[in-house]
Amino acid sequence: MQSILPVITDADNAAPLYMQAFAALDADTLLKAEDSPLSSQSAKQSANKAADLVSPAVADLLARHATTLDVIRLHRMGQHAASEPILISALVGIEIDAIALDTLVQILPRLTKADLPLLKSAEFRDAISTAPNLTRILYGEEAFGMSTVADIADSQLNAFDLAPAIGQEGTRLAFPLLLPIFRTFFLPADIAGYRGIMRRYQEVAADRRPYAELKQKLDSIEGDSRGRGQGMLSAMLLPRLNAVYRKTAETQARHAAAAVLVAATKQRLESGSLPSSLDALVPTLLPTVPRDHFAADTPLVLKQSGADWSVYSVGPDGEDDGGPVPAGAEKPQGNDDVGLRMGL
Repeated sequence: MQSILPVITDADNAAPLYMQAFAALDADTLLKAEDSPLSSQSAKQSANKAADLVSPAVADLLARHATTLDVIRLHRMGQHAASEPILISALVGIEIDAIALDTLVQILPRLTKADLPLLKSAEFRDAISTAPNLTRILYGEEAFGMSTVADIADSQLNAFDLAPAIGQEGTRLAFPLLLPIFRTFFLPADIAGYRGIMRRYQEVAADRRPYAELKQKLDSIEGDSRGRGQGMLSAMLLPRLNAVYRKTAETQARHAAAAVLVAATKQRLESGSLPSSLDALVPTLLPTVPRDHFAADTPLVLKQSGADWSVYSVGPDGEDDGGPVPAGAEKPQGNDDVGLRMGL
């Protein structure tokens, strides 16, 4: 299948910045020493354990490469990866964003009063509050699908290139011969069905209610799209969007939990102790306690256990399974709670 790569302007192209950052790291001979946090020996010793982000070796690395690492900050990388309005870019951005939030909760307990200006900065607030939104992505995904349809309609897309994407073997073999008939008699209805389903998903994406209140509508759309018999192109082009909506809601829940943990850290730095409840953060440090995306009219859960402080959503099953597990630990079967766990 032929494709033309878009021309990226110098102002929008982050690749040179990444290349310079990694070149600066490669040029640091100290990072190749056996006690370096990036050495293969250190990696073997840290296998199956969470990285020690506050060790002297890591602190030295951060001090020597503060400017370099500023260029490749995880949140910005996630935003950059998700900047193309198609679904695969959004999913890559979500995964990078998850790494950024996991790193944040490891750092928060180590902050001192001198770090308060950073927590209060506009740039930091943007990193915590900016969760993914599917509205723009879904319009881009529809445009991508329609461009493929247009190539089929005007014969620019070779039938033999398209055939491997068709599901059943018999249909794949016959597709190049059937394409002229399909284009003449079935393509208009196939296009209308694809656009109709995408429009319904876009309407849900624009709805700001929690996932728990939208799930029934999403299930209805998925049932309609699969139940009434998709057209050949619709079946090929329409992604499994219900899973994407759920993944987006999970990311929004983690961002809400991050906002709570940052607010709690601010209180610790200002008063010397963490709050006893989420309500204690309102309205000074939070306008309201964030709502749980997976449970209608219910706030996020706070759980204090030993040396951990967890803030989480009950997840897609709607049941409290005890909260997120510690970093590096295996999640118990059936635990789909979504949130962040901060050590004290």
